[in-house]
Amino acid sequence: MQTHASRSSVTDEKISSGYRKIKGCCELARIQGYPYVWIDTCCIDKKSSAELSEAINSMYAWYARSAICYVYLSDVKIGTTEPDFEQAFCTSRWYSRGWTLQELLAPKEIIFYDRYWRFLGSKQDLLRQVSKASGIEGWYLEDRRRVHLASVANRMSWAAKRETTRPEDIGYCLMGLFGVNMPLLYGEGRKAFIRLQYEISRETDDESLFAWHSSDHVTGIFATSPDYFGGSANIEPGLNPAQRVPHNVTNKGLVLDSTHQIATLKELNRPVGGAIRPDVQRAFGITENEYGELTCLLVPLDCGRKGETGKPFTIILIRESPNVYARVFPAETRVYEKYWNLLGQCEHRMIYVRTYMGTRGDFDEWSKASTIVGQAGALLVPLKDQQTPLQHLF
Repeated sequence: MQTHASRSSVTDEKISSGYRKIKGCCELARIQGYPYVWIDTCCIDKKSSAELSEAINSMYAWYARSAICYVYLSDVKIGTTEPDFEQAFCTSRWYSRGWTLQELLAPKEIIFYDRYWRFLGSKQDLLRQVSKASGIEGWYLEDRRRVHLASVANRMSWAAKRETTRPEDIGYCLMGLFGVNMPLLYGEGRKAFIRLQYEISRETDDESLFAWHSSDHVTGIFATSPDYFGGSANIEPGLNPAQRVPHNVTNKGLVLDSTHQIATLKELNRPVGGAIRPDVQRAFGITENEYGELTCLLVPLDCGRKGETGKPFTIILIRESPNVYARVFPAETRVYEKYWNLLGQCEHRMIYVRTYMGTRGDFDEWSKASTIVGQAGALLVPLKDQQTPLQHLF
């Protein structure tokens, strides 16, 4: 009975909080002369897949066309019990949710209210605090038309550390920010974020889409989470857009037509004559003598960090099979950028890069994935004996 009572209390509290939000919004809108309001939590029939898909694909545009957007911060209250307003405002849960990013960027006017619907200020009034809490430069927040001037990597960084209840929504909630649409496939898990990047690659040739970092040893060309872009806020597009080749995703992976330099894994990990790294040997399950069998490419992208002219963001690829490559050591690109023009010979040709490499846990699922995200779960077996253990690769 105590457990049931406790659960009932929690449920009643949630209902009360939700009702307070809806009632307060409607009353405020009526006072300000607005005949209608739209609230995402109650104005979408989630039982209808067609309505849900339309709403999610249109949500950014709806926010953009709104007369005003009320931001209700249920965990913020002003008064003597919380004297540090800025601390309370900047640590609100609202800034950690994936869906609220478009609420912050799309509307032309945003007004913040606390849990009792007391006025806190407009986005312009609180620009410094909003920038601090969201990690978005004030220049983009001042004028919503500037948002799409930011590089893809920069915009992705705004979503880093944000969370959604369902894993698919971290991809779906960003569609409007990048001006793309795609069908909703709940149950696909993190493939939704892969599909988002595929759609982005069809709309833009901004190579900062690939400018991210990860602690994984072997990956695809696409990130599996916006968290990988956490350190990419200062990435800017390059100055040679006319030289970029359109991206195309096939069942072999993403087609990359670029100038790159060739090196062996041995050369790559001893750029200044240092010892071969043990973690590299463990990652690939190879001996020192086998280093020469692994061909690597250093590919400079047409993008770089702000203020670092002439230092392109460089990704490292390793050959999986003839003309097919996977990305390696994405956490260490900065280390090799300074060496990329010192290693091996330079050449220009078209190659395929895996879009996603998967993990051991979802290998079977991903090996059956659609060609939209390329052939996934592919094993990296470039050695002569082709006996590299599976556990070393995932």
